[in-house]
Amino acid sequence: MGASISPEPYVSGESPSNPDIEIPLDGEEETIRRTAYFLWEQDGRPSGRAEDYWLKAREQHLRQRAYDVWLSEGSPQGRSDEHWRRAERGGQ
Repeated sequence: MGASISPEPYVSGESPSNPDIEIPLDGEEETIRRTAYFLWEQDGRPSGRAEDYWLKAREQHLRQRAYDVWLSEGSPQGRSDEHWRRAERGGQ
């Protein structure tokens, strides 16, 4: 694989069409970019939907992070919202 692996996703900064979307730091950004690319390929490489795939990949990444934190804390009942908020902030 070459250095550029994104269908159209962003290199850094803000989402081009939504400046309120925070783009994570390098390691997470690369993970999200690779996932977005995978999802884009699975859907037949449709054009003009880079942001959709980036957002879907970011959502998957956040859900996985929240789940990992939940598991690491012994799978406590009734605290899924707390884990989700922590994952969104990047905390563990």
